[in-house]
Amino acid sequence: MVMPFYALMISKPNSRVTRNLMESKLLWLILGVLYIVAAYLSLNSEDVVRAILNAFTQQQGGNTAVSAAAAAGTSAEPFISRCLTLFSNFMSTPETACASWLHLISLDVFLARGVFLDAMEWGTPCRHSVLLCCMFGPLGVLAHAFTRYAHRTIDSMFA
Repeated sequence: MVMPFYALMISKPNSRVTRNLMESKLLWLILGVLYIVAAYLSLNSEDVVRAILNAFTQQQGGNTAVSAAAAAGTSAEPFISRCLTLFSNFMSTPETACASWLHLISLDVFLARGVFLDAMEWGTPCRHSVLLCCMFGPLGVLAHAFTRYAHRTIDSMFA
């Protein structure tokens, strides 16, 4: 769904259509609604409820001293282990995987949009940074910061 936006930012960065789309709130509305639906489905999934129940109701096997310490509340290790188990089980459900994917896509396109709009304001090249945002999110922002600094430095040398 977000690939056409990336395609426009990379192939036609100076187009008025691209700038209008990136300044629009439509993409955020669509991604927000999709994320709310995915989060709702994820939190109401039987697999997620089962994962929560299993993580906090199962006994930690093996060492009875550790179990006794956990029962007494003197060790955080069993709690941390249960939280990690919960997270692992939670992320293995299709509904949560979908919600997580939407979360990552939203973050990356939000970063790319910020890079794009900043580049348009400062007249900085941004195609490489937007492409990096598409694949690696924060690395695109870092590349844009470096490009913006280098572009301003070079411009000031020849001004």
